[in-house]
Amino acid sequence: MPVDRTKILLALVVYLGVAVLARVFAVENAAWIVSADMSAYIQHALGLLNEGRFAVPGADHLSTFHTPLYPLLIAANMWVFGEDAGPYAMIYQQIVLLFLTGLVVAGIVARTHPRLAFPALLLMIFNPNSFAAAHGTQTETVFTFLMAVSLFLFLRYTDSRRFRLLPVIGLVIAAAAYCRPAGLYLGLMIPFGAALYATAGCRSFGEGARQASRQFARALIVVVVAVVALAPWYARNHDVVGKYVFSTNLGLYLRDNVIYVYTKTTGETAQAMAAHFDERFDAWLVGESIKPRNRMNLGEESGTMVRFSLGELADQPLSSIARTAVQSVLFLYGTGGTGTLRDLWGLEAQGVHAIEHFEGDGSMFGSAWQFLQRISPGYAVLVFAGLAFAFILRVLGLAGLVAIARSPHWRDVLLYAGVLTFFSTLYLFLGQPRFRLPMEPVLVIIALWGWDALFGGREAVGRKRYPAGDRASPDS
Repeated sequence: MPVDRTKILLALVVYLGVAVLARVFAVENAAWIVSADMSAYIQHALGLLNEGRFAVPGADHLSTFHTPLYPLLIAANMWVFGEDAGPYAMIYQQIVLLFLTGLVVAGIVARTHPRLAFPALLLMIFNPNSFAAAHGTQTETVFTFLMAVSLFLFLRYTDSRRFRLLPVIGLVIAAAAYCRPAGLYLGLMIPFGAALYATAGCRSFGEGARQASRQFARALIVVVVAVVALAPWYARNHDVVGKYVFSTNLGLYLRDNVIYVYTKTTGETAQAMAAHFDERFDAWLVGESIKPRNRMNLGEESGTMVRFSLGELADQPLSSIARTAVQSVLFLYGTGGTGTLRDLWGLEAQGVHAIEHFEGDGSMFGSAWQFLQRISPGYAVLVFAGLAFAFILRVLGLAGLVAIARSPHWRDVLLYAGVLTFFSTLYLFLGQPRFRLPMEPVLVIIALWGWDALFGGREAVGRKRYPAGDRASPDS
């Protein structure tokens, strides 16, 4: 990577100093109490450590909702450092992992814009959303690192055609899926991406078709390796719930989406609509002569909830769906993501999602307005810093997408837009900055393309790096 090692070392020292200061001013037991899902991962880690099974301690059944990698990492830290210190050790490792993610993203940027590699590192490690998330016991920091590594390796493969990179990508994709199930679907995109890049430098349609077919077939090894690596967890869950599922979270995930569409239709709070959903679901089970939930295992409950939720979404007014989708996209891409730091430092303020859940009126921006009216001065500084960062990068990113499309690297725009579209679609109506974290590497990359196009003399345009006709040694 064309970045001076002195600069990297200086960035690391400053970054670690800021991160340690952030922990110095944290509230008591911060690793245990702040933000959504944190305690659940810690509880599963305790189950692994003390009972030797993937479940909440004392539970009657094994867990199939979460995937095991992140709780396993916490459990390993608890085993080494103790149950109290283990989650904190995990957080400090995530702080280092975020810096490594920045280096990976810098490596991707150096492929087309060598002089912007160091700014890419800085934008990743001091990104308010990513920096805040690293200070909580949640999966996103680890998952984002694995996604960045898989993207880096894939682009290395498109430039070199080294077959040995493909099985490694498969293993990284599998690790990402064990961290968050979303990694499953990204693996399926690799063969199509390989086929797309295989057409670079081809002189005719026939040559391009042959190269694309060949590279698609070769890249299927990514899927094969990932499937083999993930098969044990499918088998384990089959033994638990009687179905080959990687996770039983889909039903509750769709339930949450339906609830937020309900709020736009009725003007009621999400909390009230959660009870409304449960009442309708139970009545539907009776009407369909399906056994009640208290007699289902988690797999059965998830499956029936998926069926009911899809039917409920189909019955909602299109206007409600559209408003919820627009709000989700705005929250996903436009908010700052500093809520974890607010909780970490004990600032007295509620987040927008908390207000919407308990007090929302179904309007698109009503909860945001209430949030701004109640915000504390300290949290206001964090919020507006995060919003400014997000806004500037989104504007530059739009310019970057145009610049990539007009450059010899136009295939990159399909890759990056595909990643962004995948995650935007995946989160449906539940967009929030935390869910943007796996997208941050791509958002930084396209923002730097935009910066170069607007202010930097368009460094990468005109320099084509793909091997002509994919004639690099196919099995090197």
